[in-house]
Amino acid sequence: MSWQLLVSLGLGLGVAGLLGFARWLPPARRWLLIPGAATLAATALFAFSTEPTQPVVLAPVDVPLGQELYLAHCSTCHGAVGQGSGVAPPLNDDQWLHGDTLTDITVNIAAGFPGTGCEEWAAVIGEDEVPMIAEFVVDLAQPVR
Repeated sequence: MSWQLLVSLGLGLGVAGLLGFARWLPPARRWLLIPGAATLAATALFAFSTEPTQPVVLAPVDVPLGQELYLAHCSTCHGAVGQGSGVAPPLNDDQWLHGDTLTDITVNIAAGFPGTGCEEWAAVIGEDEVPMIAEFVVDLAQPVR
């Protein structure tokens, strides 16, 4: 008999036992069995998991290149340190007009804002460079976040 079959029988009997026991409890107390049944079910899933879990590794973002790209393409309107100008809002404060998450900032840089002078930068500099600028912009605002 394999260990998996034994685990299945043990867990099955355990869950069935819990559920069978529930009929003897007052209805208001039956919900107390849910955590035990959930733990047994999770144990079964873990026991049958054959694939090892691998951590998700994100590609490193080149922040110095992001700064270089920002200075070349964004600083004219947003300022060298993100202080803003009469043309574009500041990026080094906590007042974000279009979302303040890294995802929001990346999407905003990539798509631009038609009619404002802020181009669709993904088309101009390439999609691979946009996350680098976004990381640098997040770094500009770190002291105030």
